[in-house]
Amino acid sequence: MKAVRVNEKFDMEIVDICEPVIENDDEVKIKVKATGICGSDIGIFNGTNPMVTYPRIIGHEMSGEVVDVGESISHVKKGDRVVVDPVTESGMSPEAIIGRSNVSNDLKVRGVHLDGFMQEYIISKKDRVYKLEGLDYNTMALIEPFTIGANANWRAETSPRDNVFVNGAGTIGQTVLRTAILRGARVYVSDIDQEKLEIASDMGAYETIDMSGKDTVKEALKANPYGYDVVIDCVCSTDSFSDCIQITAPAARVISLGFSNDFSKIKQKWITSKELDIRGSRLSNKKFSEVIRAIEDKRINTEKIITHTYPIEKVKDAFELSLDGSRKSGKILITF
Repeated sequence: MKAVRVNEKFDMEIVDICEPVIENDDEVKIKVKATGICGSDIGIFNGTNPMVTYPRIIGHEMSGEVVDVGESISHVKKGDRVVVDPVTESGMSPEAIIGRSNVSNDLKVRGVHLDGFMQEYIISKKDRVYKLEGLDYNTMALIEPFTIGANANWRAETSPRDNVFVNGAGTIGQTVLRTAILRGARVYVSDIDQEKLEIASDMGAYETIDMSGKDTVKEALKANPYGYDVVIDCVCSTDSFSDCIQITAPAARVISLGFSNDFSKIKQKWITSKELDIRGSRLSNKKFSEVIRAIEDKRINTEKIITHTYPIEKVKDAFELSLDGSRKSGKILITF
């Protein structure tokens, strides 16, 4: 069967590997239908993802169809449409015991530490498999990105009383926006791309802020001079994190989604004088069920995120588009 493997930096190929088979009674075999290209996949390809080990079959966003199940499986059957949580951990770590399994020391992520979903068939443990109804396979591949947005807002404790600033209106910015709206917050969104801002406005942003060629801090505070109760950084650069801390209201929460190894310049008084909470949000802490329910119930709008689809045979073209700053794209899917 075909799989997309990154052997090392800038070395990606479609390889033929053996089709997996069920070996344990708690496993599910799934035919992959669609996988999303994420920023972390781009980082694996260009060598900037600090978490990956090579060689690696990439992909952690997926949708698929069950083709076989182990003897102990009862919640899904052959023919069911499913998605898979890419995060694996034992559940026995101190972090898992306090409800923070997504940062467990024994955590591994499919497509990063373990081979991922960009292959024709996969095997998954049953507790990572979630059944869906009434959604097409492409939309289902957005479930995992929406769990990232849901986790960021969970970490921020976003509530109806909050003015939320979402820095960046790309795919993750869109999921953060829409899950913040689900929690009842008033959401401001910034970007340098007017089309992305128009989508954010269509999806319910209270105000959009065009940062093209402008000072982020000044423009953000012009829109809301008091500052923001929650600031979620979806740009994830050294400068953006510093900007996000400066536009806060007193007692605000700042959420970082970035994995840069570079330093940000931050004055201690920015944090201490306002008694800010600076929090990371990594992956998703068992947010699949709540996101699936919200999307199935149409409480989350998934429109205008996917812009391109490519068959697996053209995966290199898809990555070229992702890396080409002169060509606009949103979420790109690889289909099987």
